[in-house]
Amino acid sequence: MSFERLTILDVVGLCDGTEDRLSRCSDIPVIAPADDPSNAAEVLERAAGSDGLIVSYKTSVPFGVMDANPGMRYVGLCASPFADPTSCNVDLASAALRGITVTALGQHGDEATAEWVIASMLNAALQIGPVSLRESRCELFGKRLGIVGLGAVGSHVARRAQAFGMDVVYSARARKPFADSCGYSYLQLVELLETSDIVTVHIGKGVQIMGTNEFERLPTNTLLINTSIGSVFDPMAFTAWLSRGGLAIADVTVDPCLGEPMEESKNAWVSPRSAADTLEMKQRKSDQLVENVEAFLAGNPVRVL
Repeated sequence: MSFERLTILDVVGLCDGTEDRLSRCSDIPVIAPADDPSNAAEVLERAAGSDGLIVSYKTSVPFGVMDANPGMRYVGLCASPFADPTSCNVDLASAALRGITVTALGQHGDEATAEWVIASMLNAALQIGPVSLRESRCELFGKRLGIVGLGAVGSHVARRAQAFGMDVVYSARARKPFADSCGYSYLQLVELLETSDIVTVHIGKGVQIMGTNEFERLPTNTLLINTSIGSVFDPMAFTAWLSRGGLAIADVTVDPCLGEPMEESKNAWVSPRSAADTLEMKQRKSDQLVENVEAFLAGNPVRVL
């Protein structure tokens, strides 16, 4: 069994050869587009006649796309799941009503993202990059790192930071059973913000974690690193904190409402590339995507949203 037409809607960043692997699952060869669709009409045009879609987190797949393609039976989200399903760029409710299976990826960029966070901290401490942690070069040793969200990425960051002699504390929706044995102390979010030298945020897509109260409690000489996708910060509160001299680093996946004020601030920097953009990550992503497609066609879908 195969798709009549399996379409990649936008730039998903796959390894060489992945298009050929996907084309074995489609009657019509799969071609990766060179750019993202610029509007809803272009999404409809690209999706026309497809019974399967592959899409990144960047492009919306609303009810209208599914309605215009009554034969659609599969959407492969080439990204990890959203923490808040209602924020997913694929209309999951409409997909369920139409019997369309939607899958996502498992962990694939965690190691790369964690290394990017450590590199960002080192660049700021040693004044190698555009943002400086202190007026003079300093060490990470002995500094307190506050991790907001001790999931897969946060745990990778914690282990690496500890190797530099940092004091690791964390805040999460619930205490993590493994954290105490690893030497990570749990703090309420506000206390973590008030007492950390560096704060790194690793929250699932679609969840806002910091607003006016939190940014009023965050010192401006605390370095705030964000690799989360979406508006994890209230944009107005974040912008006001930046205007008071706040230090911030984020990767290119940052929400435009947060990225634009960062680009205008002399104390902030947005990386031009994704934190997770490595060869190894692309290979994991590509392998999981092909596995999802093949499993669906075999009647045993995996990683279903």
